[in-house]
Amino acid sequence: MNLMAQEPTPPMAAPPAGPLPTWTDEAASKMRIYAIDEQPLCRRGLAAMLSGDPDCLWAGEAASVTEALRLASELRPDVVLIDHQPPVCDAVAAMAALQPMWPGARFVLLSDRADAAEVRRALASGAACVLPNTVGQAELLRSVRAVHAGSRLVPQAMAAALRVRDREAQLRNDLTPREMALLELMAQGLDNRAIAQAMTISVPTVKFHVTNIMAKLHASNRTAAVLAALRMKLVKLQPVAEAQGR
Repeated sequence: MNLMAQEPTPPMAAPPAGPLPTWTDEAASKMRIYAIDEQPLCRRGLAAMLSGDPDCLWAGEAASVTEALRLASELRPDVVLIDHQPPVCDAVAAMAALQPMWPGARFVLLSDRADAAEVRRALASGAACVLPNTVGQAELLRSVRAVHAGSRLVPQAMAAALRVRDREAQLRNDLTPREMALLELMAQGLDNRAIAQAMTISVPTVKFHVTNIMAKLHASNRTAAVLAALRMKLVKLQPVAEAQGR
C-alpha cells in the first residue's frame, strides 16, 4: 500500500456559459441569401457581391422558379433575389409559388424597368424591395440588410422614375383627345392659324385649348408646354417631311 500522500487532482474548469460555438450556430446568425435568375453570370455576380460579406451566407441559386420549387423543401432562405423576368412565370407568380414554401422569406425583385404599374403590382404581391439590375454592391447590401430587418423600400432613383411616370399617366388622363392632337401640332411648330386650319376649328378655339394645355402642363408659354410634353414623352418630334405629309 502506498502510504505517501497524493496531491489532490485540480478541479476541472467550468465550461463557458451558453452553447458552445459551432459552424451551424455561426451560419444561423447570418442572412441566408438565395437567387433565382436564368443567367449564370448574373447569379455568380450576385454571389460575389454578397457571399464575401460577414453578415451574409450564400444559401444557393436556381436558374428558374421550377428548379427553386424542386429544392424549396431543403432550404430556408431569409432573402430571395428574383429576376423580374424569370423563365416560365413572372416574378409575381414566382413569389406566389414560393411564399407557402418559404413563409419567412423576404423577396427582392431585380428589374431593368421602372414601370409604375409593374413595380406597384410587385410590392402589393409581397415584394419587400425592387432594385434595378444595375444596382451596385453597397446599395445591394444596404437593401438586403434593410429588407431582412423588416423594411420595404424602393431606391430613390427608381422612386423618382415612378413619380415621373405617374405624372405622365395622370397627364395623359387629364389631356383630352383634342388637346393631345393639338399638342402634337404644336410640337411640329405650327402656329395657331395653321393648327386651326389643320383641325378645322377657329383660331379662338385653338387659343382656348392652348391655354388649357399650358395650365395642365404647368407651363408659362407654349414653348415650355411643348418642351414639357417632349420630356414626358406625351408627344414626339416628327421629321418635317412626315409631318407635312399628314
